[in-house]
Amino acid sequence: MRRITIAAIVLLSLNTLWAAEQAPGLVGEYFYLRWLVSDFPHVKPDLKPTLKRVDAQIAFPWVQGEFYGTKLNDRFFVRWSGTIRTPAKGHYTFFTESDDGSRLFIDGKLIVSNQGLHAMQEEEGDVDLDAGEHRCKVEYIQYDGGAGINALWKMQGGIKEVIPASAFQHSVSEEAADVATAVSKDQAPENETTVDEPPEKATVEVTVHGLTGIKPRGFPPFK
Repeated sequence: MRRITIAAIVLLSLNTLWAAEQAPGLVGEYFYLRWLVSDFPHVKPDLKPTLKRVDAQIAFPWVQGEFYGTKLNDRFFVRWSGTIRTPAKGHYTFFTESDDGSRLFIDGKLIVSNQGLHAMQEEEGDVDLDAGEHRCKVEYIQYDGGAGINALWKMQGGIKEVIPASAFQHSVSEEAADVATAVSKDQAPENETTVDEPPEKATVEVTVHGLTGIKPRGFPPFK
């Protein structure tokens, strides 16, 4: 009985430690790539992002011009990473809607491929998942013109919806250790990031950026 109690205490401590190292949202790494073309780039591990922040969810409706407080307009690549919590075991359909290309990975497996240069376009993919945490990565490229990306899901028998912020988490160790993190749903980064030319030294900034409900201002969803 004592061994069972000790094992339970150790397991509870590990779960508590893991939870303490997790925070809401996905880590978004934004790279300005002057020579970006139509395919997803191979980003070298030592290449620092132009901008790094925590996004509450991937819900960025189509917009013309600057992409949601990033100071980026064209020729950029975004990689969001963290975990996604599925509420129950079952069959899930994931969707990405984007202008230009996007793709979504769960537990290292490509689930949605929405590649190429195009206006807002939706693609989907299916996967069977257990309840709980799964590794999640979403990649997005923006070449020129309007931009936008939304990540959605639908469980068998459920409704199709934008993946809620409550489903996403990330490891705090993936954030920049020397930059304070401010939790906010409406603040954009205050410091400018120059994107006219490839930066010689990348600037890393971390914020939490939630954009649910933001709509394009008078622009139709095409280039």
